[in-house]
Amino acid sequence: MRVIIKVGKVALLVLLVYLFRNVLPGWTVYGKYVNTNYENSSVAEIPSRQDTLVLFSDMTFSSSYYGKGIYDLKYDLGGTKITWVYDNKRAIHISQVRRSWLGNIRIDLVSEINQYYSKYD
Repeated sequence: MRVIIKVGKVALLVLLVYLFRNVLPGWTVYGKYVNTNYENSSVAEIPSRQDTLVLFSDMTFSSSYYGKGIYDLKYDLGGTKITWVYDNKRAIHISQVRRSWLGNIRIDLVSEINQYYSKYD
C-alpha cells in the first residue's frame, strides 16, 4: 500500500511540473519578449537581428520584425502553442510557449539552434 501511495505522489509531482512548464494561461504570456541567438539564424521568417515582440492582452502583437498582427493561444498534450498572423493575414508562425526550470517564459523560434523569444516584462 505504501508503494502505491509513493508512486501516486511521484506521478502527481511529475504532472504538476509538466503543467507548470508547459500549460501557461494567457495572462502569464502577455508582455514583452526579446529574441536570443538571432546571430546564428538563416531560417526564413525568423528574425536574424535583435527584435522585441510585445503581446497585448487583446490578442494583438507588435514587433519590429513581424510588424503588427494578431495571435492565438492553443492548448494540447504538447503544452501551449502560439500562432501569430502578420503581413495583412498573409503569413503565419506557430511556436511552442513554455517555462524554463527557473520560471522564465519563452517562445521557441528554432529549437535546434536554441533561438527563442525570452520574456523580460
